[in-house]
Amino acid sequence: MELFTCTDIGLVRSSNQDAVDGGLICDGNSLWAVLCDGMGGANGGNIASSTTVDVTKENICFFDFNGGEYQSESFLKEIVYKANSTVYHMQLKNPELSGMGTTMELVLIHNKKAMITHIGDSRVYLVHNNEITQLTVDHSVVQELVNRGELTPQQAMVHPNKNFIT
Repeated sequence: MELFTCTDIGLVRSSNQDAVDGGLICDGNSLWAVLCDGMGGANGGNIASSTTVDVTKENICFFDFNGGEYQSESFLKEIVYKANSTVYHMQLKNPELSGMGTTMELVLIHNKKAMITHIGDSRVYLVHNNEITQLTVDHSVVQELVNRGELTPQQAMVHPNKNFIT
């Protein structure tokens, strides 16, 4: 297995609030990756994204390879809860960080099975046999409009509220 990561500042922002990490887990046959994008314009987006990546990195090593599917799902949810709680309490202690937030894409691959935790409008793609397949769908106001047939995907790309996440 190979892991490739890439972030990009894009064409609009003056700073990159992305944070990414990942790697092999102890058995060498399992891989994890996390990507977070601080909410643009919000105070401390870069802090929220890097903190979420750090919390994930600190906890991923506790994954139980002998646990069943339910335990795997619970484990990933627990990482999300810990990261969310950490970010939330950081902003309570520091008013300058009020409103900070981040998207989160957490992928854990074990025994050729991928488990994905997806929050926000970042995305997970599968690259296999020279084909790229989008695996997650944005949690956004505009995506909900597309799902209901009120906007086309082309209209969504230029919609003024395309970055409002739900």
